[in-house]
Amino acid sequence: MKEGDNVMNGQEYKDFNVLGMNRLRESFFIEEDQIKLASGRPAIQSLSGKWQFFYSQYPETVHDTFYQVDYDTSAWDEMQVPAHWQLNGYGEPHYTNVAYPFAVRPPIIPSENPTGLYKRTFNYDSVTDEMVYLRFEGVDSAFYVWVNGQFVGYGTGSRTASSFDVTDVIQSGANQIAVKVHQFNAQTYLEDQDMWWLSGIFRDVKLVRRPQNHLEDLFVQATLDSDYKEGVLRIESAFNSDQVSLDYTLYNNQQEIVYTRTDITDRNVVAQIENIAPWTAEMPNLYTLVVQVKDHNRELLETVTQRVGFRTVEIREGLLLINGQRVLFKGVNRHEHDWERGRINSLQTMKDDLMLMKRHNINAVRTAHYPSDPRFYALCDELGLYVIDEADIETHGMQHTLGWNKLTNDPAWEAAYVERAKRMVERDKNHPSIIMWSLGNESGYGVNHEAMAHWIRQRDPSRLLHNESESFGLLQETEYEPVKLNDTSDVYSSMYTSHASLEKLGKQSDLAQPHLLCEFVHAMGNGPGGLKEYMDLFYRYPRLQGGFVWEWIDHGLRQETANGEEYIAFGGDFSHEQHDGNFVCDGLLFADRQPSPALSEFKAAAQPLKVTRNANGRFLLENRYDFSDLAHLVADYTITYQGELLQSGLIELPHIEPGKIRELPLSIDEEELPEKSFLTIQFKLKEAVEWAERGHEVAFCQFRVGQKSQPHPQSALTVNRQKNEALLVQQTMGQLRVTGEDFDILFNTHTGWLDSLSYRGEEVIAQGPRFNVWRAMTDNDQLPLMKGSGRIGDYWQEKQVHLMEGTLLNIDYQQTDEGVIIEAKHMQAPLGQSWGLDLTTRYTIDADGRIGIDIAGEPFGQNGSESLPKLGMQLYLPDQYETVTWDGLGPAENYPDSQLAARHGRFTRTIDELWTPYAHPQENGNHMGVSQVTLTNQSNFGLKIVGEELNFSAHYYTTRMIDRALHPYELVKQPQIELNIDYQQYGLGTNSCGPATQEQYKLKVEPFHYTFTLMMT
Repeated sequence: MKEGDNVMNGQEYKDFNVLGMNRLRESFFIEEDQIKLASGRPAIQSLSGKWQFFYSQYPETVHDTFYQVDYDTSAWDEMQVPAHWQLNGYGEPHYTNVAYPFAVRPPIIPSENPTGLYKRTFNYDSVTDEMVYLRFEGVDSAFYVWVNGQFVGYGTGSRTASSFDVTDVIQSGANQIAVKVHQFNAQTYLEDQDMWWLSGIFRDVKLVRRPQNHLEDLFVQATLDSDYKEGVLRIESAFNSDQVSLDYTLYNNQQEIVYTRTDITDRNVVAQIENIAPWTAEMPNLYTLVVQVKDHNRELLETVTQRVGFRTVEIREGLLLINGQRVLFKGVNRHEHDWERGRINSLQTMKDDLMLMKRHNINAVRTAHYPSDPRFYALCDELGLYVIDEADIETHGMQHTLGWNKLTNDPAWEAAYVERAKRMVERDKNHPSIIMWSLGNESGYGVNHEAMAHWIRQRDPSRLLHNESESFGLLQETEYEPVKLNDTSDVYSSMYTSHASLEKLGKQSDLAQPHLLCEFVHAMGNGPGGLKEYMDLFYRYPRLQGGFVWEWIDHGLRQETANGEEYIAFGGDFSHEQHDGNFVCDGLLFADRQPSPALSEFKAAAQPLKVTRNANGRFLLENRYDFSDLAHLVADYTITYQGELLQSGLIELPHIEPGKIRELPLSIDEEELPEKSFLTIQFKLKEAVEWAERGHEVAFCQFRVGQKSQPHPQSALTVNRQKNEALLVQQTMGQLRVTGEDFDILFNTHTGWLDSLSYRGEEVIAQGPRFNVWRAMTDNDQLPLMKGSGRIGDYWQEKQVHLMEGTLLNIDYQQTDEGVIIEAKHMQAPLGQSWGLDLTTRYTIDADGRIGIDIAGEPFGQNGSESLPKLGMQLYLPDQYETVTWDGLGPAENYPDSQLAARHGRFTRTIDELWTPYAHPQENGNHMGVSQVTLTNQSNFGLKIVGEELNFSAHYYTTRMIDRALHPYELVKQPQIELNIDYQQYGLGTNSCGPATQEQYKLKVEPFHYTFTLMMT
């Protein structure tokens, strides 16, 4: 069946009512390995590859006759298909989050509407009794097609497919195809997703051959009966002829036949299948349905295979159940992105991404905010991930212009909305991984959503509906105490909901619909913080059934400076004045697909096992899988002290049903262990699986153990009267020098701070330590191109925290048995402000050159800042001390509200390796819980810092340099290392788009006291 068989006039792209012309009704997706023709000819011929290409800024300047076979294209360029023309030298990428890239007056679009012309020749061997279809999997945004000079059709809906019947125009031998693509069309108003504006033929183009009589559509619904023990197989088929019959054979994954039926002419078949192995994300059991299409003489015409997974998705007693079991979604939002190719991902890239998700305990994906490449879903079926498949609809730019509901509540746009739902559902309907259809994203609410929901529910009652846009209104109106159920959604859904509001929702156990966070913990820059508390809420309140992190990958684009230095580009790096900066870089992966620290943090938060210790010292293991016992895992343990392995062994895991808790058979003699030892338990895969090798760590936990008292390593200052009295103290104008047998320490008596430390003539400290409260702003503190938006960084700058300076009030010294004691008092206050901190810093220097530093502070004044970015001391070392070893949390960076992935241990890294390469430079590389950190040169000489629960970071760049840079290439490596030895840091939060840092992770302005010791090593 075709749509819009009317005559083309070339202006259809300006009319939102023209959805397509001559376009076939969408049907189930068939990949090359799913169909085999009886003739032996390949069913699918790819037309991707090199095409000829012509680009124009205006539609009117392209030649009307370009599609004619004899049109001269010798001056045209070459373009790879699939590709975006903006990433191949034609126009520029343009990023906006909310705003349309043109004036908002639907359906009017810009007259400057870049247009691309494509042509290519292909060969086709014609045979009789064969139908030929031309299929485009994705074209952004509207396009016209000609074959051999004859108009074939027109399509819209950038992220949905368009197919055309070309049987009557194709010929044996050489054929020519011509395509005209417009960047904007009237329906672009429905495609305002948070991403780059990129155009062109960006998904595969193919010819599909079918017998003259063939299977047009196949809808396989495989569910479980009411007891969840037997399978119910419903097969709906559509033929293009009454002259065919079908044979069905269903195989299990051992290739055993579990169902067969032959000579079927009914369009609907229902069968009961016994002893079914259900499909879940944890156990993605798949069957294979083989459909043989035969003619009226029972001669084979074609064979179609379809993977089948039996599962039931339902809402019961206010909970979302899969196969009768409450499921917790630990998901991500996934845009399609490649840092060089835009929205084009290879099949291998998709598989690599999904396997990486599985290795990080991610069990669900939302296809934000459009249907993915059709090959993506089969991978989710096979690897085991739940999918919310989202329609290609977002009208966010309406929110602050004509009103969010403007188009969604306008019946004139109904057909455009419903068509996008139809094309998504019909294409993807056979994938067991898809458990919900989403009506789009951030589009207000109205009658067109209701029309979409009505059509989907009639077509596919086996799945649930999701529509955050409706929930948004219900929740906002009632301050997160909804009384009305969603009409177009089977779940309440919200974005970036605070922990407090989410807990309020969790307590409403009488609601008949559960709650999902379709977006949460915005993973932009250094963060997110607060994952642990979200997971705690999900497990505490059954109706809170998880969420989807925003988002999987940074959308940065690979670019080079004039000097050939690679960097990640974002909004503002091209010529457009209207943009949203680095807001496009907010993923768990960096743009080059290297994991950010946030991915490990999510893995730890989502791990399917939890170990606790009760008052009797026994270890309790909770199985947090939804369906699996622990038979696929092994466990081992180690006990370490200051990097030294004391004990190790295997743990025999008990049988634990999902959701249950049992004692872990592990006992340790703490009286024989040094205090502050660490017990680490690891849970690993017993055997290799498709997405991970044998021994892959699924989960871990750590406990501080040990009761045997131990002296702190090398922390005690030498109390030797004779040696300490031999220290030489010299005071001159502006300087106080303390000299020992091998060292020389210089204090500045004008500033009151230590200026330098040398050992045997070699400089160890070039400057400091000096008091510091500032950190380079994270994206959650303050977006670099959105200053003044009310985030905590704006508040700190309003309070002049970044301009806090020290005024020396007094400095004196005395020589004692303990050594030389120098005490300095400072008023640490911001310029132009009447508040600050009174500091007392006490230095104790012994004969071995150890420097004990004791810092205490008291707030003073009024109208000051209530919090600080950090609180600590900052010093500078020569760049030769490039190797860093520490005892504390690692190996990756960690912060007060983002430390689940960190484990206590001894780690060694270079200064370069301590840098986290965020697209926008910002605070990074902090390590908490540190008892000692050493920076050494190639001769293994350097500086050691010893203390209790310290924070440290070390970089070749100063805080000020990092804070001012927009891109890493703006940073110039210094001949010195900035070393931060901090008392505490302010948490990270998710305020780039979401809640601010939780109260318990804020660094308040209040009295403080901490100590540490510097020594040469």
